[in-house]
Amino acid sequence: MKVPGSAGDTAVFSYGSKRPPMSAPSISRSKSVPSGPEAQPRALVVEDDPAVRGLVSRILIREGFCVTEASNGREAITTLTTASPFQVIVLDLAMPVLNGTEVLDYVSRHMPQSLRRIVVVTANARALRGQLPETVCHLLVKPFDLDAFLDAVRECARNTGS
Repeated sequence: MKVPGSAGDTAVFSYGSKRPPMSAPSISRSKSVPSGPEAQPRALVVEDDPAVRGLVSRILIREGFCVTEASNGREAITTLTTASPFQVIVLDLAMPVLNGTEVLDYVSRHMPQSLRRIVVVTANARALRGQLPETVCHLLVKPFDLDAFLDAVRECARNTGS
């Protein structure tokens, strides 16, 4: 699937899933969610490209997540400091205002336990060698395979201990 980006770029997602289609749960953008074992898992999607952000959010919603979106690093940090904890954070690196590396620096200093819940997505992994904190859950290179993305998200969601 190709999604045209806002800057003329195109994001490509491979979709070859053999999983049965799931019905989409209701979309909840509320900051307060029920607690306990029945609570819906929460995901933060940080991506400046609205088409890619929307697509990733819809995929996560179909997987049962309550999704909150941020279009840049500043929005992400504000959300992380004011909302309940997220089980998964999908973080693009190339963004305006504050980039993903700056978000990672903030998280490393102020909430290091959350690094284990971050799926970093980038189109330029070569530039990152040695720059990501070791405890980041996953690094995916765009375009990425949908099944690999979902596997990474599920693994990060299991890292919910503080």
